[in-house]
Amino acid sequence: MKNIIKYIKYYLSTILIIFTILFCSNGANYPTFCFIIFSVLIMGGDLLFKEDLSVFKIANRRLINMPIYINFSLLLIFLTEIIFLLGNYEASWIINIFNNYFKIDLLQLKAEITFIDRISLIALGALYIGIIGTVPGHELTHRKKDKIDMFFGNWLLSISWDCAFALEHVYGHHKYVGLPDDPATAKR
Repeated sequence: MKNIIKYIKYYLSTILIIFTILFCSNGANYPTFCFIIFSVLIMGGDLLFKEDLSVFKIANRRLINMPIYINFSLLLIFLTEIIFLLGNYEASWIINIFNNYFKIDLLQLKAEITFIDRISLIALGALYIGIIGTVPGHELTHRKKDKIDMFFGNWLLSISWDCAFALEHVYGHHKYVGLPDDPATAKR
């Protein structure tokens, strides 16, 4: 039981994005409330919880890697919802997917959300791109020998418009770290 609890922390981002997708889909002001709740959780967590320096033996690496792959699809769903809500084009196939599979009425939601909700959705989208897009993408692109991890890492980084990072960082920075040819180390 104690080890199961240690694995749960790797799924917090998955739980948060599912909560965000569902909560933001409730209508006017919900995206703004969600942004406030999310911000308080993140800042409060930083204040309340110390850095976890404990080391535990990982019995199943798949349990730790699984949220990265799940989060990729959840991030795409959330970003699709945001783009639809903020855009002018109303694709019927997107409306049908959200209605049929997620029970979310995008047209009603689009009509209800306020200007502040739109800003909150942009902020939430940006935060999630960084938290479950760029950071895991960075980690996965270090796994050069695993083609699936490299694939997901490149796609996660592409969401933040940084797909060149996988090549530049792993094959440039790691090879020439601190030297004049290093593309990532700042010059003196």
